[in-house]
Amino acid sequence: MSKIDLHMHSENSDDGDFSASVLADMAMDAGLLTFSIADHNNVNSIAAADDYCRDKDIEFIPAVELDCMFRGRVYHLLGYGIHYADKVYRDIWDDILGQEQHASRERVRLAREIGLEFLDEDIEALSKWGVIGGEMIGEAAMKYDADKKNPLLQPYYEGGARSDNPYVNFWWDFCSQGKPVYSEVEFMPFEQAVATIDSTGGVTVLAHPGNNVKEDMALLDAVMACGVKGVEAFSSYHNPEQNNIYKNYALEHGYLLTCGSDFHGKNKPAISMGSVDSQGMDDAMLDALHNAIKQMNP
Repeated sequence: MSKIDLHMHSENSDDGDFSASVLADMAMDAGLLTFSIADHNNVNSIAAADDYCRDKDIEFIPAVELDCMFRGRVYHLLGYGIHYADKVYRDIWDDILGQEQHASRERVRLAREIGLEFLDEDIEALSKWGVIGGEMIGEAAMKYDADKKNPLLQPYYEGGARSDNPYVNFWWDFCSQGKPVYSEVEFMPFEQAVATIDSTGGVTVLAHPGNNVKEDMALLDAVMACGVKGVEAFSSYHNPEQNNIYKNYALEHGYLLTCGSDFHGKNKPAISMGSVDSQGMDDAMLDALHNAIKQMNP
């Protein structure tokens, strides 16, 4: 178990379950010494977490995870130590929320078109802020398929190839970019995301590169050349070999390293806080992140 987990999501991500204070308590129960909440495109839990942790025996680093586009593909960029009260984050959230509400209706239509069935009331019960994510569609479809007969859903049932984290795996397989239930949301350019985090005193870190660049090192070089300062080398999306690949890449090129489970709750039941083995993520590397945050906030 790691003592550091710099990537988890609260109830203010549409696919997260827990409040800021509950996450903090869970983090302490898990033996974490340092943690971050990095919600999707919003900072709505950060003030509560920051306040709650001030008199607790745990360090909290404010963070955000911005969806952004590079060469036509969606990437996730983490920002640590941000000035989370900056109005830019409210503007980003308002824009993304409106787009997601519109995209939700298209996801539902496309899901039914390919043969997935579910009840409207089940979808409504799972929805947050009028947003219907792929995980929600997967959960509602699996509930509707009581006899487990729908061939599209077989991999997500117990014993299936994708049953470890069935709802988020359903999202990746059906609702992510290029998949049959994908509904486009226009995310900001990657360079703009870097500039946004920089301008609010944050330190930029590329989230789970093994899931995005997939060991295409020329592509990784191009992404990092946009001004990114660190790599989430240790991630639940990585196998041990990938952890080492991205750790060595960061050390060779002088980038920061971070460690994150990407804990959500029921949408990723196989992932627990601190579950990512941060081999080599020692105190010096965490100190380097602290120093980078201080340099951004002289």
